[in-house]
Amino acid sequence: MQLAIYLSMTQKYDDVESEYFLPTKNTDILKGYDWDSNMRIDIVVRRGSEYVPIELKYVTKRVIRDHVRFGELIKGMEILKNHAAQDIRRYDFWKDVRRIELIKNIFPNVKNGLAVFLTNDSAYIREPKIDAVCASFSMSGNREIGACRMDWQGNPATAKNHKPFLLDGSYRLIWDKTLIDNINFDYTILKI
Repeated sequence: MQLAIYLSMTQKYDDVESEYFLPTKNTDILKGYDWDSNMRIDIVVRRGSEYVPIELKYVTKRVIRDHVRFGELIKGMEILKNHAAQDIRRYDFWKDVRRIELIKNIFPNVKNGLAVFLTNDSAYIREPKIDAVCASFSMSGNREIGACRMDWQGNPATAKNHKPFLLDGSYRLIWDKTLIDNINFDYTILKI
């Protein structure tokens, strides 16, 4: 929400919408969309007749510190939760990339899209073990990936509800660092 508010306040866009709804169930609007859910794009900005979908992932590991709320110091407050299941989070990021690819292929007014991943968990920028079930969903630093099939290795239980998919484009993950409220974060932004 904060990013949508910021983008709107810049007054560079004619429209900024969050949770942009696109029905996919019982329609053939998005041919190739293989997931059993409607699509809600985190943010869509529009300038003139051009639209840019933005998908966001904000994945954290737990941070506890003393923090002030309503003018009172609260000791040992959990300010960031632990979002485990790194294999699923990696999958979800690449799924977002695929979703934007599909949107670009179908809607001529969508020229580009962005997939953004922000985390304070350094596990995402490290290469998973070569035999990890989620190896193809790696987000390691400076990873280059071409058009390929994104699939699980072996037959993990996660594969049942997280279908493999194809990527059409080629991408290079470049990680940058930022400091937010004295917490180190890594982020990557892919242009699709």
